[in-house]
Amino acid sequence: MTRALAVVLLLSCVPRVALADDAQQLLRQAEAKRREGDIAGALAILARAAKRTRDDVALGRIHLLEALTHGTDAPARARAAFVEALRHDPTLDVSTQRYKPALVQLYRSARATLSGTLRAEGPAGARVIVDGAAAGSVPASSKLEVGRHLVEIRDGAGQLLLRKEIVVRVGALVTLRAESTRATRRAASKPTAPAAATPARRGFWRRRRLWTWIAAGATVAAAGVAIGFGLAARAAHDDASARADALGNDPVAMRHDESLLAAISRLDDRRLVTNMAWAGCAAFGVAAAVLLFVEGRAEAPAERTERRSLSVAPTLGGAQLRL
Repeated sequence: MTRALAVVLLLSCVPRVALADDAQQLLRQAEAKRREGDIAGALAILARAAKRTRDDVALGRIHLLEALTHGTDAPARARAAFVEALRHDPTLDVSTQRYKPALVQLYRSARATLSGTLRAEGPAGARVIVDGAAAGSVPASSKLEVGRHLVEIRDGAGQLLLRKEIVVRVGALVTLRAESTRATRRAASKPTAPAAATPARRGFWRRRRLWTWIAAGATVAAAGVAIGFGLAARAAHDDASARADALGNDPVAMRHDESLLAAISRLDDRRLVTNMAWAGCAAFGVAAAVLLFVEGRAEAPAERTERRSLSVAPTLGGAQLRL
C-alpha cells in the first residue's frame, strides 16, 4: 500500500514539472512572436501557456507579456491583462526606461485599482511612515496599492523602532508590530558609523610602481623579439649552410648563386635585429631595476605630510621657522 501511494504521488508531481517547463518554453515563443510583430500568434501562444502552469510567478509573467502585446492599440484588454498579472505577482513592474509613457500610465492605472491592507502596531505615540510619507499613528490600518513598500515605525522622539520592506497582495492583510525595548531604541538611535580611514603606510614591495612595470614589460617584449629573430636567424643560417653544401663549397659558385646570397642577406638582417633587440632588452632591464628602487623609496604625500613638523629656532637676528 505504501509503495503504491508513493508511485501515485510521484506520477502526480512529474506532469506539473513538465507543464511548468512547457509554459516557460511557450512564453519564450510568444516573446519572439511579439518582437516579429505577429500579435495574434503571440496571444494564441500565451493563452496556451496560461493553461499549462499554476505557478503564480509564471502566470504573472504570462499576463504581463499579454498586456505588453496588446499595448496601447487595445488599452482595455491591456489594462485587464495588467490587473490579472498583478493578482498573481504584485511585484511586477513596467519601467519607463523600456516602454512608452502611455503604456506605463496604463499599467499604473491598473495597479491603482488593486490594494491590500497594512496594519501597524506598536507603543503609544509611535508614527507609521510608508515609502517616506506619513501614514498616521499606531494602531494604524492603511490601504496600500499592491507591490513592494518600505514601512518604518518611529516613536514620538523620532527614533527608529522598525524598518521593513513588505509585499502587499490583492486583498491581503499585512501586520507589523514594533516592540518598544531599550535595545531596539539604542540600536536605532546609534547607527554604526564607518571608522575614519587612516592612510596605511605601504611596505617597500607593496608600493605602486607604474614606470617599473612599464619598463619590465618592455624588457620582456624586447626579449621575446630577440628570441624570435634569433630563431629566424638560425633557420637562415641552416638554409645558407645547406645551399653551400649543395654547391660543394665552391667559392666561385657560391659568389654567383642568388639563392645563397639571398639566404646570407636574410641571415645578416635577422642577426642585426636580434642584436638590437638584446641591447634594448638589457637597457630596459637596467631601467626597470633602477625604477624599482626609485619608486620604492618615493613616499606617498600623506606619509610625507605626517613626517613634517613645524619648529621655531632662535637666531641672532630673531626667530627662524623650520619644517
